[in-house]
Order: sequence, then structure tokens, then C-alpha cells
Amino acid sequence: MLPMNRILSATSLIILLLATACATRKPEKLPLVPKYSRFEQSFQGAKAKASPAPAQRMVVSFIAPSGKIKRCLAFQDGPRLWRVRFAPDEIGRWEYLTESADVSDKSLHHQRGAFLCVAPAGNSIFEKHGFLGIAHTKRHLAYEDGTPFLWLGAPVDRLSQDAWPHEIAFRHAEQFSVIQWPATPLGAYTHEGYFAEVESRSALISSKGMVSAPVLTLGKDKDSSIAAARQLAARLNAEPVVWILDARAATSQDVIQLGQAVFGGGLSHAPVVLWTEPHQWPAFENEQWFDIIGAAPQSATSIAGSKTKAPQQPQKPVLLIGHQTDRSELLARLLGARIAGATGTSSGALAGFLKSIEWWRLESAPSLVAGEKVATGRTPDKDIAVVYAPSVKTVSLNLNELPRSAAMEWVHLINGETKPVTAVIGAQTCDVVQPEGSDWVLLLRRK
Repeated sequence: MLPMNRILSATSLIILLLATACATRKPEKLPLVPKYSRFEQSFQGAKAKASPAPAQRMVVSFIAPSGKIKRCLAFQDGPRLWRVRFAPDEIGRWEYLTESADVSDKSLHHQRGAFLCVAPAGNSIFEKHGFLGIAHTKRHLAYEDGTPFLWLGAPVDRLSQDAWPHEIAFRHAEQFSVIQWPATPLGAYTHEGYFAEVESRSALISSKGMVSAPVLTLGKDKDSSIAAARQLAARLNAEPVVWILDARAATSQDVIQLGQAVFGGGLSHAPVVLWTEPHQWPAFENEQWFDIIGAAPQSATSIAGSKTKAPQQPQKPVLLIGHQTDRSELLARLLGARIAGATGTSSGALAGFLKSIEWWRLESAPSLVAGEKVATGRTPDKDIAVVYAPSVKTVSLNLNELPRSAAMEWVHLINGETKPVTAVIGAQTCDVVQPEGSDWVLLLRRK
């Protein structure tokens, strides 16, 4: 990491760029870059350097028309060649300034430039809504324009490059929103085309409107892992990705060092999921470089509960990460545990139902049901309520907890079929009987 005295402050950076602009009176012919599309700039260093190492670092600061600054990692793509990739999120004139760890190489250090961001060129979901970030409620993910994003992840194990198009098309048809895939143990890549394969896979995933979620696993050599993680983060910096850092088999110290080197220090990056175990969590509570907590279903509650030990840290969304998260468990957790989604082989089946309601507004509502402990969710103003009780034949609802003048129906989670509700109304409760079969959920809406 660069010493503090070599890193330009935001104020001095803007002053330097303004001074350069004022000194240049010639009309500019700037490159045009559509909003949310890739801007790429290469830099040819004066000195040849070996393969990437932690000490070799180059950062490029991008200054938006609004004055906002985003600092992004560049990556080494040859003995002398460095590249930076960036996706602008504001229309107008952008400027950039480079910072190299080797300040003596003037071909890399303090290089300046500009480009003009114009309207989006396409009509993809990312060009409509922007890339992903954390919603203001800290409960789930959202696109840049605030549109909520539900993580329904499909775990894809190692496949041949030829098998990827068929697999991605299949998962897209199943309505998954995320493809979670292993980016190989960091530092372990050997073949020349590795990075090209990674970029191709992420581009294929995003072309289907899904989010690419590469899983980073630390290798045996920590320095090589940091160098490889920087390469991956910089190469995919202009893509709609979410990083998953698997900390389960590594020491907390090594994970923190990698996280700070790749995602910390004020660097702009895609959301980062820290996949951890309950016993590891105390070591990470005060780290600021990750955005989302990832845990196995059986661990999510204990990790989420431990967050109360660090009241100074904002709440982070919780994801269920694991191949075995079934739809029953996911729906129950979504209704009662305030999670942002899950990765599981059948979670995509919930997409249709969840997209038909404002799932992000639901909060746990145990008082909705009398007696039985079932999964419940309800909006704060009680206009929508959901009850999921797969093992209970007759559900008793508390009348005073229901949406006013509620319309009730049973909805099948898989095929979307609906059935009317037959209710027996008492003095304080309303008893409803589930239809035959499984995967039914009771939906109540205010008329």
C-alpha cells in the first residue's frame, strides 16, 4: 500500500486537475463512453516489471462531473503495460489522474486524461438501473437507482469453458439472479488464458441480466493471493459483479490483510461478501472493506445476533451462502430473519412469487399467527402480509393483526397457481385450511 504522504488528498487532486485544465486552451476531442459501460485506458511504463506482486500497485482516481472521486485499481498486463477499467455512473466530463507505487516512473505516475460520459447505449437491466450496491435500509442489495435486488443465487461448480453458455442459459430460465462460481484459489492460476476465461464468464452472466459472483479463496502463498485478487478486482472493475471472499479455511489475519489491500484504503469497488463462520466473526466486526455478511443457513442467525456487540458499525445485509439452502428455508428466513437472499439449488423457484410482492418491505410478524410458530412477514403499515406454514394444516390468524379488509388467497410458490381461502372466523381468530400438497403460501393484501 502507498505511504500516506504519496496519496493525493481529494482537494489537492481536484486543484491539480483544474490547474492542468486551465493551462490547456486547445479544444478537446474526448472519448465518448456510454453510462455504465467500460472505459479502458492503457499506460506504458518506462521500466519492465516481472509478474504482479503486492508491492507493485497503481491506482487511478476518477473525478465525476459532480466532483465525486472514485479511486480504482489498475492491473499489470505485461512487463511494461498497465490498464485501468472503469464504468462511469454520471453523464458529463470525467477526469482521471494516476498514482503509481513507483513514483519515479513518470509514464505511470501522475498521468492525466479525460473522457465524456454520454447516455446509456443499450437497454439492459444494468443500463436501466445501474450497478449493485447496498440499499439505504442496510437490509438488502439495490441497483444504483434504488430498485431493490433479491439475491437468488445459483451455485455453479467448475465447468469447462465450452459448458458455460448452456449452464448460464439454463440458470437464467430458472429465474436465478446471481451466478456464484469459484474463481479458483488465488495465486493458483497457471495457464495463460485464465484471466480471459474469467472475463468471458462474467460478461456472459451479465449479458443475461444476472450478477456474476466470483468466489475468491486464499491460496497457500498470501502475497500471491493478494496480487491475484488485485488483478481480478481491477480486470472486472467495470462489470456488474459482487465479490465473495471465502474466509472459512484461512486465518482471520490473512483475510483482513487481503481485504484491506484489495478493497480497503478508500478504493472504489463492487460489493464484497465476507463468507465466514460464527467463531471467526468477532475478528471482522470492525472491518469496513466488506459490505455483506455471508454464512451458512445454520450460522446466519448467530452471526447476525453478534452484530449487537459492535453498535458503532452499521448493520450489514446477511446472505445465506451454501448449496443446500432449499426454498422452504429461504422463504422462512426472508420472512423472519431480514436476510438479503440466498444461494441454493432451488432458490430460483421463489422468484416469481417474491417479485409479485414488495418483499423488501416485509418484517417479521409473529403476532400475526396464534399458537403455531410459522414464518410470517408483514409490511409496517399492514397492507401486505405473508404466512408460510408448510407443516401446519390449519393456520389460526389473529384478527386484529390482519390488514384491514384483507383479501386472502393461497399462492403456489412454484407454478403460481392461486386458490381461494376458506375461513372460519371466531371472536379473535380466523382459521384457514391449507390446500392439499406442499409449497403453498398465504398472501393477504389490503383491499
